[in-house]
Amino acid sequence: MAIIELYCTYFDHNYLRKGLALYLSLRRASKPERAVLVVLALSERCEHILKRLSLPDLEVISLKQLEDQEPRLLQAKSNRSTIEYFFTLTPWLISAALKQFPDARRATYLDSDLYFFNSPKPLWDEISSSAMAFVEHRFSAGYADKIIFGKFNVSWNSFDRSNIAQEALQWWAEKCLQWCYDRVEGEKFADQGYLTQLERQFGNVHVLKYPGINIAEYNIDNLVLEFNECKQPMANGLPVIYWHMHCLFEQPDGGYKAVLREDLLAKPVVNWAYNLYVQRLNLLSYKLQSLGLPVDRGNARYGNV
Repeated sequence: MAIIELYCTYFDHNYLRKGLALYLSLRRASKPERAVLVVLALSERCEHILKRLSLPDLEVISLKQLEDQEPRLLQAKSNRSTIEYFFTLTPWLISAALKQFPDARRATYLDSDLYFFNSPKPLWDEISSSAMAFVEHRFSAGYADKIIFGKFNVSWNSFDRSNIAQEALQWWAEKCLQWCYDRVEGEKFADQGYLTQLERQFGNVHVLKYPGINIAEYNIDNLVLEFNECKQPMANGLPVIYWHMHCLFEQPDGGYKAVLREDLLAKPVVNWAYNLYVQRLNLLSYKLQSLGLPVDRGNARYGNV
């Protein structure tokens, strides 16, 4: 069967359940079409567990494998923090995914704490033949000061095999090698700030318009969220495709807490979405333990604002 869409993400064993929730939700939402997810395992333990699970259409790349492909990453690894190094890897992972699957038309980076509720097909229809596609933060008025972290969110970043897209991807990768730190300097911020300059410099970037994507605390105020007659979540009258669950933290007792404004959590769709996601994470914990594959509890950060 030919690959319809190629996606990639990264996480370690602390983020394993969220990464698996992404994989399962994306796979379910994409049917009947095929979606392949390339996972960069950021720890040996994560790599071991994923290979033990041997999940269909989930391809594992080890951190060592990526570093062997691009030895200059080791120099970057020595001069920045762990989270900054992980940010550095984003464009290199996209490039590695395209090399791993030469028949794929394009590759899309997804943050590992995304959760899909419906098919991404409307996004591909919107993107059409565009060389690249990014999603903006879409900051609501109360979060306008967050624009210093970049116009675009590193959470949906598509690059096809066209010359312009590959040139832009290589430019981004080289920039991240040179400077990728967890602080704001001018337009720079981690891997994320460069995307504003990339769009300006290279063009050919489609900015996604669909309302029901990358839903997060900082943009919920822009949306009318409601259930349709089939009890499916809707955003501005269209089905919610994916949510960005970046404000969910694990507690010492093993439970989860969504650290959002109370008025947002009081919204029925928001409350439902986070509760459903927590249920999925708890079920994954149980299944992993039943397979003799318990994972650490933790709140490692792999995404930006």
